Amino acid sequence: QQQQQQQNRTQEEEDKKEASIAPQAQAEMKHLQKRIRNVQESIQLSTASIANPSVWEANVLNAVRNCIQEWRAIVNHYPLSELEDNVGEGNTQESSTSSSSSTKSSLAVYMLLQLSMQCGPLQGGKPGYFKRCGSAVAKMALRFLESVLPSNEDATVTLRFTTKQVDAVAKWKVLADKAAQAEKEPSKSALKKQTGKNKKNKKKNK
Repeated sequence: QQQQQQQNRTQEEEDKKEASIAPQAQAEMKHLQKRIRNVQESIQLSTASIANPSVWEANVLNAVRNCIQEWRAIVNHYPLSELEDNVGEGNTQESSTSSSSSTKSSLAVYMLLQLSMQCGPLQGGKPGYFKRCGSAVAKMALRFLESVLPSNEDATVTLRFTTKQVDAVAKWKVLADKAAQAEKEPSKSALKKQTGKNKKNKKKNK
């Protein structure tokens, strides 16, 4: 009987622990999503300045890296999968919210990563297009991608990315590596954007 009582107490303690984890995890995911929105807004408002590779690396890649690291820390710290699976039958709505929050966060992180690969010197309709940006930018992108998603890491676990998303990042790495090894200068149009020497600036200087 004492053993049964001890088991009950242990189960009660575990239930309390799980209940306390839920709001903490939710709060941190909300904070992360707000941070991501701020970075996205900053990118949209700084289109001209982040075309400069150095500014892009400092203001975009570093900010995106910090968001990815925050999400990785949340996934590593909180047993989100257990939280989603172990919510009581009477709290099905809470379980659904937790699951959707986790999915929403991982998708938001991936979309931000994708945005970083199609803004600044990589601006275009297709992420990870390195044919015109030059080898220097491709090397920056490759270093960044390797730092946020190392090849020996399973991002479907550490970042809750889908297999399709992981494959997309792997493809960007291959394309960036290819462009980096080509040792080519940016195209003329890309160079004008990167240096800020566009037609409007030329007219002003005349």
